[in-house]
Amino acid sequence: MAKKIQILLKLCIVTYLLLISPFFVQVKEYIFEVSSYLSTAVYDHSLLIEEIAIKDRLNLLSVNQSIILSDEQGSTLLDSNYVEAKPGKDENISVNDGSKKVYIYNTHQSEEYADEKGVVEASIYLANLLQEAGIQVVYESNEMATYLNERGLDYNSSYQASNFYLNEALVNFQGFDLVIDFHRDSVPRENTFVEIDGTSYAKMMFVVGNLSTNQEHITGLSNQLKDLVNQNLSGVIKETFIREAYYNQSVYENMVLVEMGSENNNYEEVLNSTELLAKAIIQYLG
Repeated sequence: MAKKIQILLKLCIVTYLLLISPFFVQVKEYIFEVSSYLSTAVYDHSLLIEEIAIKDRLNLLSVNQSIILSDEQGSTLLDSNYVEAKPGKDENISVNDGSKKVYIYNTHQSEEYADEKGVVEASIYLANLLQEAGIQVVYESNEMATYLNERGLDYNSSYQASNFYLNEALVNFQGFDLVIDFHRDSVPRENTFVEIDGTSYAKMMFVVGNLSTNQEHITGLSNQLKDLVNQNLSGVIKETFIREAYYNQSVYENMVLVEMGSENNNYEEVLNSTELLAKAIIQYLG
């Protein structure tokens, strides 16, 4: 019996020495790092449907600013998360029956035009025109910057933020007939405007990520809308640009990314082109 106790004591001493040895400490640290990584990976997979294309995916110039939506912008809060657009400019456009739903958001909310107004104001103007035509519109008013700051992420992770809100909106509103990620480009003045019959327009372009599982469908949808814009007024919209990227386009197939003008366009030019885009969307959904 005494011999067994001695053996047991020796085993305990050896085990203790192993536990406090530098080698075992390193092993424990390695196991902890691996388990932490796996835990994070599982969380990220549950949060994001697709791999996020983050850095340099759009050739866009950004200006940091706070986005504040108020009644002065013709908007009212809906469930504290979304802005439902009020009727905007009176246009001679066809009216839908109200059964169509469109979701508009800005992955890069801080993008501005030459006269300080930016993609947020232009997106709400587009929402106004669509809603006036009888289309239900949900505009995303959650601030992408807040999402990033709360998670210690930088601007290059903006697509992770918009991915989150896009998925949330799809669940809350049971899908949409069209989803629009509204951006502006960053190109020289001579490449971003055109004057037709005395009116100046900001050039626009649809962009498709060829790494998306929905590339074929989204390319076809983008080209349909491009053709409708050209039928109404040729020369304002560029050819659809396909790029090695994701742009969250694997999340939903009925979605497009539009670049409306650049930092070298004034806001009036942007509004003129936004009206053409609205008319094409109304025709497409009608």
